Amino acid sequence: FFLVNFLILSIGIPLLFSSYTRSVFEVNKLLLLRLVILLVYGAWILKSCLLKDNKLLAKKEDSYSFFGFRWRRIGLEIPILIWIILNLLSIFFSKNIFIAYIGAYDRWEGIATIFNYILLFYMVAKLLDDFKYRLLIIMICLFSTSISSIYGIVQSLGIDFMSWSTSPTSRVFACINNPVHFCAYVGMLVPIGISLTYYFITKLNSSNNKDLLAIPRLYYLSLPAFILLGYIFTFRNTFNFLAFTQYILLIGSFFMIFKNFNTLIPSKKTSLYIGSLVMFVIGLFSFNLILLDRFQITIAAFSIISFFVLRVINNKTLFLYRLCFATTLIVFYSMLLSFSRATIIGFAISMTLFYQLILSSKSFKLTRKHIITLFFSSSFIHICLIF
Repeated sequence: FFLVNFLILSIGIPLLFSSYTRSVFEVNKLLLLRLVILLVYGAWILKSCLLKDNKLLAKKEDSYSFFGFRWRRIGLEIPILIWIILNLLSIFFSKNIFIAYIGAYDRWEGIATIFNYILLFYMVAKLLDDFKYRLLIIMICLFSTSISSIYGIVQSLGIDFMSWSTSPTSRVFACINNPVHFCAYVGMLVPIGISLTYYFITKLNSSNNKDLLAIPRLYYLSLPAFILLGYIFTFRNTFNFLAFTQYILLIGSFFMIFKNFNTLIPSKKTSLYIGSLVMFVIGLFSFNLILLDRFQITIAAFSIISFFVLRVINNKTLFLYRLCFATTLIVFYSMLLSFSRATIIGFAISMTLFYQLILSSKSFKLTRKHIITLFFSSSFIHICLIF
């Protein structure tokens, strides 16, 4: 029950929106958040009562006691209690206690919302005590955000079925209706995608998977499917035979190369083909020989990514690795399309925490020279990203 509710949050928060509340987009997301949290509160209290009545409580030395209830300590109780006390003191000394409690319209920064976040944070740490559950929720967060990111990429092309309150072409916001909030959200998902990609790489290395895989039927069907989609959505209205031929040759070339790319690391021959094709495409762009418009280029890019992922759909671990890699790339690109300063803030902070977790890992040891190199190289990347 707890897992299902947290999965609903993971899917609903980035994707839920309504045309009736498009100018105040937070209403739908906060409504879902508070409804699910109330359901989890009730179930958690019921579970605690059942455990108490059946004398299945945790040991006294590992628990806190309150009104006859005991629960196992997880180490977050005192910091969260201090956080709550500080917020209560902030309300007490506020010039407008009502706004400090309930929040202002279209702001929602009152303590009522803050309590939702505090207790949600604690509930996830307390109730999701199974690694498989945590992994599933993190994966769902990444994939649901990638759907929102695809919506944002389509928005950048000037295509949108919603009458949002701002222009969709200048700064992408997907279904969040605020590029600052959107880019900060997707920016924090990028290191999670990198972590998932690395996790499935380690699982792949530790398993005895065969390098040679049978080519799935879905892979063969993907080429005519993307040719048909490209024709329907971009070529049908203003048909250009040369541009359509270039589109087919471009995605067909990657289709043929990826057909033999069924391992974690490509062979020398496959690497040579991919490198030559990429340099050829760059050359076409450099000399303005690309006949495709941005809509057709976008569909071609999505088709190439799909070929990369679908080729190994018969191998679960390798498929999940490629899927995480592809979705992380899509999320990162949509983050850049937001053109916001919050992009740099959200991405830099999340990557800083990501590096800190790596450096604090017992299984990951670095010398001082390596740490200094890592620090300056990551700083240089972030500076380049700013400009």
